[in-house]
Amino acid sequence: IADDPEDFEARSVQLNEEPHLSTLGQCEPAVQFLNERGFELIQEGNSRFLVFMMDEVAGLREAAKEVKACRERQQKQKASVV
Repeated sequence: IADDPEDFEARSVQLNEEPHLSTLGQCEPAVQFLNERGFELIQEGNSRFLVFMMDEVAGLREAAKEVKACRERQQKQKASVV
C-alpha cells in the first residue's frame, strides 16, 4: 500500500482464506496491530476482512519499519539460543 497507494486491491486482506487464514487470520495481536495503524476489521457473515480506508499512508511506512525491527530482534534471539 505504501509503495502504490492507488492499488486498491492491496488495501484489503481476507482473513478467512489462504494464505492469510493460517497466518494473520490466526494472530489477533497482528490484527490489532494493523487496526491501530488504520486498517478496519470488517465482518460479513463468516468472512473477515482488514481494509485500509485512509488516504495517508505514511503511518504504514513506519509500521513496516517497526515490524522489520521486531523480526530482526526475534531472529537474533533465535540465533543466540542455538
